[in-house]
Amino acid sequence: GSLKRLHRMIVTSAAYRRSSAADEANAKLDSGNQFLWRMNRARLDAESYRDAVLAASGRLDLSMGGPSVAQAVVGKGVAGAPAPDYAKFDWSGPGSGRRSVYRYTFRTLGDPFMDALNCPNASIMTGARVHSVDAPQALVLLNNPFVTAQARHLAEASRGESDGAAGRVRAMYHR
Repeated sequence: GSLKRLHRMIVTSAAYRRSSAADEANAKLDSGNQFLWRMNRARLDAESYRDAVLAASGRLDLSMGGPSVAQAVVGKGVAGAPAPDYAKFDWSGPGSGRRSVYRYTFRTLGDPFMDALNCPNASIMTGARVHSVDAPQALVLLNNPFVTAQARHLAEASRGESDGAAGRVRAMYHR
């Protein structure tokens, strides 16, 4: 068999393309979703969340291929090893909007934003991802330089709305 053909069959199937919207009639018949009448809700992983923030701000770079981008200021650490400083990186500069799949990953020191969202440690193999919801995640989403820079870009993108504050809020919601 062909894995490509199998993959195409799965992603084009009606069950795979279902919405996660509630339907009272189907919920009465199959509350456990055994017959796949809806898509089960799933939490975004760290990389997808980062890409969603970039997409909402209008800064997601969808170009494919090319070298990875180190999204940190890299200095010299102990014994000449690279020491990334994520807080000093310019989130408006070139390469800052590349998709997460093109991020250069430092195995010695993780990105605090990605670590807080349960991104697996790049230096060890991970069989399954851990999913948690805790206070440090909320604090990172409020205070991280990456998130605040993208929030500024989102605010700038909505500034041209002619309907005033209500129009700006509507535009940001739609993004």
